[in-house]
Amino acid sequence: APSLTVPGVGNGEYYLRVRAVGPAGTSPPTADLQVVVGCSAPPAAPDITTVAVVGRSVSLAWTLPPGATGSRLEVGFTTGATDLVIPNDTAALTLVADAPPGTYFARLRAVNACGTGAPSAERVIAVP
Repeated sequence: APSLTVPGVGNGEYYLRVRAVGPAGTSPPTADLQVVVGCSAPPAAPDITTVAVVGRSVSLAWTLPPGATGSRLEVGFTTGATDLVIPNDTAALTLVADAPPGTYFARLRAVNACGTGAPSAERVIAVP
């Protein structure tokens, strides 16, 4: 039986297809076969636990679900918008940043080798 071994494949979700090749040409592909390496799915939604504004300094704290290796903070100028993305490739659980006056809408997504998970509940941040 033909087989294939591919060493060094990174964690993630892959889809494989096979085609036969012969004197008459190439066959149509087989149905997709899903292969998951190292994890089974993106992490669940995290939770933004604290939002504090002192002057123009904004502090955020959050919890990450099990299996998350980092996070991605999405900030918009209107609800649901993503005008700024702040990636965090560590398991850090806080962020402190200065922001210009305005109203911001923030969501956090947890990340692992299988991808980016669903967003947290949106938090409104008003900077005077």
